Amino acid sequence: MPRFLVPTVCLSVALLWAGSADAEQVDVPPHRVEFSASPGLPKCNEYDAFYGIITNWITIPSLNPTAERKLVVTIKRLADGGKLVEVSVLDPDGVKVGGESQTYSPIEECFKILYWAAFDSANLLRTTIPPETEYEPEKLTPQPNDAPEKTLPSIEDAPEKPAAAASSNVASSEPVTPAPASTGGAEHSSSLTIGPMMMIGASESPAFGVSLVGMYRFGTLSLMGGARAAYAYRPLEGREIDAFAFSGIAGPCAHARWFSTCAILGLNVIDPIFAGNQDIESVAQVVPGFGFGMNALYDFNRSLGLRASADVMVLSSDVVYLARQSRQTVPIWTGHQFLMSFSVGLEIKP
Repeated sequence: MPRFLVPTVCLSVALLWAGSADAEQVDVPPHRVEFSASPGLPKCNEYDAFYGIITNWITIPSLNPTAERKLVVTIKRLADGGKLVEVSVLDPDGVKVGGESQTYSPIEECFKILYWAAFDSANLLRTTIPPETEYEPEKLTPQPNDAPEKTLPSIEDAPEKPAAAASSNVASSEPVTPAPASTGGAEHSSSLTIGPMMMIGASESPAFGVSLVGMYRFGTLSLMGGARAAYAYRPLEGREIDAFAFSGIAGPCAHARWFSTCAILGLNVIDPIFAGNQDIESVAQVVPGFGFGMNALYDFNRSLGLRASADVMVLSSDVVYLARQSRQTVPIWTGHQFLMSFSVGLEIKP
């Protein structure tokens, strides 16, 4: 399912199910929502969809980004490919006052997981309302004595929910330390991308080759390192000269959903090859550079993805083809002071 359809499907299903059961919104004390998902579950990392679903049962003022009480929702990928959803409510002192966990099979769709995560969160918020002495709504609507007690709607049309894992709704005095905001509570992961690439700037015409990039990710940040090699056949018109270019690159990256940007440090080796004259010796040029790159990722599943990358690197000097003949070194061609690279590769995630 395309990623942009996930929020739409989640909201549509939530409205249909909740509407068919005459869903009733409940006012609870304001809570700040901390929502996170593992990097390997991009389709489950849809806070907007979660928010749209939970507000079928919880009033919008009850979800306040500046509130002291917190609702923590974490979706993790298990080793067997399944999903683990953990929901906790913390009081203003950071003490856990209620929690639930639920496991799902590897084939369970993310829109169902988001729906049940929102449902369990709404139920947990209701069951952990502090005593009236601690919380009193701004406006109370009197109800007759025989009015039915407010309860979350039963969802008859929804698919059967899997048996819950070990859970606890009993108040606990054990403090919970939330994950740092910079990592989003996500787990560490690694990946390797290999594929064809094109380099511009190493010669008058584009050079084509292969790119290999490894990445170690921790939350929304990662460290990247890689190598790429490209060859240009007869790049100079009218001359029997080929060109070989090699680059080693490394740098930090920042991620946002399917998009990432990287700062790049590189060491480049550019070597002309004089195919038509064996008496001329080429002189390889070693030139460092720095720049930035952009990446876009599309996940096929939790183990494979397609990555498209583009970057530009400013070099410390111009690209120059040097030749040595009779102990004299002379420039044959002078290019520009930059390299541009474009690549598409298959990303493998162990």
